[in-house]
Amino acid sequence: MFRINFQADQETKMKKEMFQQDDPLGNNPTPAWGHIGQVSGCQNNLEVGDPLTGGGNPFSVKMSNGYTYHLQELAMYSWFYGPPSIGAGKKFSDNGTFTSAQGACAD
Repeated sequence: MFRINFQADQETKMKKEMFQQDDPLGNNPTPAWGHIGQVSGCQNNLEVGDPLTGGGNPFSVKMSNGYTYHLQELAMYSWFYGPPSIGAGKKFSDNGTFTSAQGACAD
């Protein structure tokens, strides 16, 4: 049981870090966003996983070989920068939790 939980946690972190390579140095500015996920205040950098953390389990994808990957949902570019969505399926997050762009953030 511990092994399964450990793998799921590592897969979630791996996906988040892979997609944050759009901002490998942490200096790609975005409009201020926050008060969602693990962010308690406002911030203005591209952190694609942070808005969707802490709100539940990652989504799972079962492969044809029987292995199930547990992946963290990520916010798309348009969630940070505004509509219209340029994400696949016009989504604002890759599993569709976000249905619109983030609004203005005020502390």
